[in-house]
Amino acid sequence: MSASVLLFWTVLVLAVVQALRKHAHASRVRKLMPPGPPGIPVLGNALQVPKDQPFRQFAEWSKTYGPVFSLNLAGKNVVVLNSLKAARDLLDRRSAIYSDRPRLIMANEIMMGGKAIPLMPYGNEWRKHRRAVQDSLNVRQANMYSAIQEREAVNLVRYLLDDPENWSKHCERSIVTNSFSVVYGDILAGKDYNGIMEHIWHTAHAVSHFAGKERHLVDVFPVMLYIPAWLAKWRREGDRLFRQLSDMFEGFFGDVKRHINVGDDQLSFSARMIRAGDKYGLDSFDSGWLAGLTLMAGIDTSYGMLSAFMFAMLWHPDVMQRAQAELDTVVGRDRMPTLEDYDDLSYVRAIVREILRWWPVAPLGVPKNTMEDNWYQGYFIPKGTMILANLWAMGRDSAEFPDPENFHPERFLQKDGKPESKPQAPFAFGFGRRICPGMHLAMRTLFIDIACILWALNINPKLSGDGKPLRPEKSEAVDDGLTTVPVPFACSIRPRFSRVRRIVETTTNRTAL
Repeated sequence: MSASVLLFWTVLVLAVVQALRKHAHASRVRKLMPPGPPGIPVLGNALQVPKDQPFRQFAEWSKTYGPVFSLNLAGKNVVVLNSLKAARDLLDRRSAIYSDRPRLIMANEIMMGGKAIPLMPYGNEWRKHRRAVQDSLNVRQANMYSAIQEREAVNLVRYLLDDPENWSKHCERSIVTNSFSVVYGDILAGKDYNGIMEHIWHTAHAVSHFAGKERHLVDVFPVMLYIPAWLAKWRREGDRLFRQLSDMFEGFFGDVKRHINVGDDQLSFSARMIRAGDKYGLDSFDSGWLAGLTLMAGIDTSYGMLSAFMFAMLWHPDVMQRAQAELDTVVGRDRMPTLEDYDDLSYVRAIVREILRWWPVAPLGVPKNTMEDNWYQGYFIPKGTMILANLWAMGRDSAEFPDPENFHPERFLQKDGKPESKPQAPFAFGFGRRICPGMHLAMRTLFIDIACILWALNINPKLSGDGKPLRPEKSEAVDDGLTTVPVPFACSIRPRFSRVRRIVETTTNRTAL
């Protein structure tokens, strides 16, 4: 036997032995992990997880294996948390080791150039970006955007009055316009405003779909990164999207700089980043990307929350009527609601919180990775385990939320009708160090949109030919991987009283910035 043949067989045997040892070690580790459904050799549970709405299957498995169970997805350890207690125990109280992200080569490193703060690994780079966003969107800063939020809420009502059949498109446009104004200010004078808003919506939706639904072999086999781009269509597509986003973000950020240079220093996230200079250790390119991703991050989810509200009103007219009674008492019918009414509209605020519980738009959030070995309730959770927080199952935990399938805002009020004295942050925004930094802004936007819609309009089901209400099925949803929203549905939207249109038009003129 020649030396080269001997070397080949020696390397092969050593590789097989190493693979067998690795498999044996993995098998021993999994025996210590939380129980879970049995799988098949090599692939484990990979073929058992549904492609669409996996959170429902996870909730079913939790009934058999408990609120914390594990999966083996083709060799990747996954632990699914289905209860608020487990999520708070691990993701909140042990956030120091439960704040990392799995490596997402295509979605983060290629498509986003490693600049996507929601997908960044935990570390110094993430901390710099996070601090900048937190400083700009905390509770105090979020209050500064009230004029923008009120203006867009009034505009939304105006569009719904003029064209109620296309309510969904108007909600999309309102969300994009609101987010754009917060991030960049009013910088599009003389440009194709409607076209730009439409482009942003489609781009944000495509990014959300790509990051949440699509899976790429390069994430499983990182060695594929060394394949030349001319041989890898997936790489060319990812690079193209990165360039497209960079051009768009740099363009908007540059427009804000030009406005500042000529003395038009408007209130916006970008203007604040520019004035901060190098405070956060971010150069102009990074700051532009951070602003752009702040714009993109909330569009799909905010639209989903508003769509879920419209859906809920069709099934729960009693909730709509109670909220309208509160609005008539607090606001009256001579003016529209504003964010100054926030503290006095307890029931409307409870509706916001109930929407976030009843229909979490991102039902599995963004996966986390453990940074150290850990034990929980006698079970081992090894370093590098992917952690999925099943927000959908948490909202349907009857121990936490009695009668969970019912849309019942009263659950967030005390017996006297006042808000909870010390409400926790809605779990729909995540946990621990990775909790959404824009949640205060998002909740205020949803609040003022809902308050203005319910003040001005009645939302009812369409009627069939024989007069029966046509409501969308509660079980039907569009699953886009990262977000899950109600299927498109029709509804009847009409003014609540005769003076609505005139007051809306007057308010539109007054709130124009």
